[in-house]
Amino acid sequence: MILLRLHLGSRIVTYAPTTPAVAAERYVRFDGGHRGIGRVDVADPDIEPVAVFERGAEIYVESAEATDVLDASDRESARLTRIWWRATVLGGAVRGGTA
Repeated sequence: MILLRLHLGSRIVTYAPTTPAVAAERYVRFDGGHRGIGRVDVADPDIEPVAVFERGAEIYVESAEATDVLDASDRESARLTRIWWRATVLGGAVRGGTA
């Protein structure tokens, strides 16, 4: 698991290493101070597994909650408006501590 500090509320959470993420610098302009962006803003070629980002990297990571969407009116709208939260990578996590 990968430890992240979400910018929304400064919570420390764990995400699976394969969770989709993108480097934040390219996407901050879509954020508008909300500390998150919609999937529609993310370019497919920029998506990488969260595990490839170094400790301290600023990223947007796909929400772990399937209900974190801006428009749940239909399946496609929900997919395109799924929230990707701004976060800082803290490092890898293993049972009983950090790696």
